Amino acid sequence: MFLLNLNLSHILDELRNHITENRLQSAISKFGSLNFDSSERIEKIEQEFLNDTLIDLNENNDNLLEELDQEEKNWIKERIKSEIKKTINATNKN
Repeated sequence: MFLLNLNLSHILDELRNHITENRLQSAISKFGSLNFDSSERIEKIEQEFLNDTLIDLNENNDNLLEELDQEEKNWIKERIKSEIKKTINATNKN
């Protein structure tokens, strides 16, 4: 796992560039406001945010995701999910 982290860690900065407030607002616009009393809505927004981020990350990096194995893809997805949750929680505090 350590080697995996080293090989993909260079992607983290690029990944974070794709986790934006605008991308969050785009996901929210598809499902309605951030209603923290509705876990179903939050999950839909998070999933839309994740999918949009993965598509953009892949397109802007010469189909990088196509070259990775499932373990590497899962590693990236977990980091994206973590960043998405941080972005959503920061929005909740405002």
